[in-house]
This record gives sequence, C-alpha cells and structure tokens, in this order.
Amino acid sequence: MAEQEGATESLNDTQQSSDQFVSHVVLTVGIVSQPCCLVLIGTAFATLVFGCWRAWVHHHAAPNGDDVEMTPFSLTHRHAMWIPVLSSCALLAMFFLFSYIQYVLLLSVLVSAVYSLNFSTSPFFPSASNARIAVMSVVVLSWLYTGHWVLNNMIAAAMCVTFLSHVRLPNFKICVTLLGALFVYDIFWVFFSSHIFGSNVMTEAADKRADNVAVRLAEKVAGKSFDSLARHIDLPTKFKVPADLFLPHQESSDQFIMLGAGDVAMPGLLLVLGMLSDTARSLHCIKKSPASLRMRELAESIGCILPVGFSRRRAPGKSTFHHHFYTTVGLIGYLVGLFSALVSSIFFQVAQPALLYLVPCTLIPMYVQGVRNGDDWQANDPDDEGIGATKDSSLPVSVTCV
Repeated sequence: MAEQEGATESLNDTQQSSDQFVSHVVLTVGIVSQPCCLVLIGTAFATLVFGCWRAWVHHHAAPNGDDVEMTPFSLTHRHAMWIPVLSSCALLAMFFLFSYIQYVLLLSVLVSAVYSLNFSTSPFFPSASNARIAVMSVVVLSWLYTGHWVLNNMIAAAMCVTFLSHVRLPNFKICVTLLGALFVYDIFWVFFSSHIFGSNVMTEAADKRADNVAVRLAEKVAGKSFDSLARHIDLPTKFKVPADLFLPHQESSDQFIMLGAGDVAMPGLLLVLGMLSDTARSLHCIKKSPASLRMRELAESIGCILPVGFSRRRAPGKSTFHHHFYTTVGLIGYLVGLFSALVSSIFFQVAQPALLYLVPCTLIPMYVQGVRNGDDWQANDPDDEGIGATKDSSLPVSVTCV
C-alpha cells in the first residue's frame, strides 16, 4: 500500500513538473514574440545585411591595395588569437577602472561615431561630404545629450558596418580560429567570471554608464538644471530596446533587452567572407559573350582584393554553384542563432553568451555545405611561413568554374 502511494506521489510530481515546463515554454514564446524582441532581432539582422553590402562596396572601391587608407585590414592567425585576449583586457578595464577611463572612452566614442555614420552613409551622398559630416555630428550630439536608445542603436550599427568594411578575413580557416576563440571567450566571461571576480564581469561592464560632462557643462552655462537630458549615458557598444516598447498599458520602466555589438560584428566577418566569395564566383563564372565582357573585367579587378576563402573544386556531375549560396546559409543561421539566444535567456532567466548560439549556427552550416559542394576551405592560407606570416594578402584570387 505504501509503495502504491509513493508511486502515485511520484507520478503527480512528474505531471506537475511537466505542466510547469509547458507553461514556462508558452510564457517564453509569448515574451519572445513581443515587439521589443522582434525589434532587437530586426535591428541586428538589418545591421548585418547592410554591413555586408557596405563591405562589398568598400572592397570594390579599394584600388587593388594601392591606397592604404582604402584597403581593408586583413587578419592573420596571430590576430585571431590575440583578439579574445585583448578583448578580455578591455573588459577587465571596464570592470575595474571605468570611473577613471570613462571620459576617454566617451571622447573616443564621439569621434568614432561621427566617422562611422559618415562612412556608412557615404554611398548614398557621395558628393556632399561636408554636409554629411555636419548632419552626422548633429546626430551624435543629439545622442550625447538625450541618450535615446534609437540614436544609440544607429551609432552601434554604424560602428559595426564600419568594422565589417575595414577588417576582412582572408580565408575560412582563420575565421574558424577567430570565432572559435571568441566562442570560448564569451562563455567564460558570462558563465564563469563570477566564480573568480565575485560578479558577472560581462554584464557588469555592459551596464556601466558614463558621466555625461556635456550635460553638466550645458547646465553650468545656462545656470539651470535640465531634467530631460541624460546625466549618465550608455556607450553604444550594444544594441538595446525598451522592454515595454509598443505596450501602452504597461508602466514606463528603464528595463532594456540588449545585444552586444560584437555579437553582430564578429559573425558578420564570416558573412562578409561568404558574400564576397559568392560574388567572386558569380562574376568569374560568366560566359564569354559580348554582353558580359565588362562584367568579366569587373571580376578581374575585384579578384585582386576579394578575401575568398574557398577554392572551387566541383566534382563532375554536380550542379552549378549558386551565387548567393553562402550568404543565404549564413543569414538564416544567424537568425536561428539569435532567436535561440533570446529564447534561452528568457527561459533560464539569466544572461546568455550570444556567441554560444551564433557561432555554431553560422559556422557549421557554411562549412558543411562548402564541403558538400567540394570547396576547399583551406585554400589561400596566408600563413605559409608560420602563424601570422602574410606574404601578400592582396594577391589575386584563383576562382575556377569547372
């Protein structure tokens, strides 16, 4: 009799746990479908797409490596391994020394923001550089005095776009090294830093707000207080959206959902590599016809600067390579990874390292599909004389269509 009662209680506990799990899942899906989450996903995805396009424009405009200012900086294995180390040092500086370096950081952000906004919008207004700089300066000053989240996201997006245009990965192998190292970096600082430093270093550093000296100066000059201006301001190192966005029945709060700018910029390097590889193939595979001679000339000029990481080795009988293949796979994988990160963060009620989801969801599908199509991802490795030894990162790329 006692055994039967124990089995009944165990069954009831299991049923109760199952009901709680289902209700938690339903609640998580409901929260993820709220406007704030959709806006954050849309902002990150739009930044990634625009960044890839802007990088293509910048690579095409670079004069075959002759102009150092225009030529993108090509990463090596040594750079890929040092980036997480230097990022960790910067994170610790933000964590321990933010009150001492906040004004230097704010000044650096102001200069970088004006340049990034100007660079990102230059293809749309190529002949109005002075007017463009003036308008972007007004945008940055508006953000400085108001701290509005929309302006913050505009500047963060512009910085990501500028980064993707000025930095490139010469091949897929270095991309694996970089994203693999950042994968470990993100997991450590989010999940394990609290055991060493007593608190979550990543989230603490992300929540730091700089003292706004511009508002103080304005109040001193005017001789009165401006309550509507931001006395403390978040640095645009992250995308943020109010949790109560488009919810009129909710009381206004200061809670935001956030995504680090690095969670867009770093996977974006892989997406740019895939997009430029797709573009090179689509142009190099054009048949010799009078109507396509100009496009073939364009392909030859681009071939000197594109960091293509795959060498086409299509086996007989396989279909022609689709010119948007890697781009499509990468963008879909990024959406899946970002959605998974948000779901996990809401379900477990704890901050999640976004690269834990973004790296596998982008890197693995692109690699697997590249292998299935017979692409050699180890081609064009610049480190022929050891780690970091680049003979000439601007050598012409060999792309063949068999």
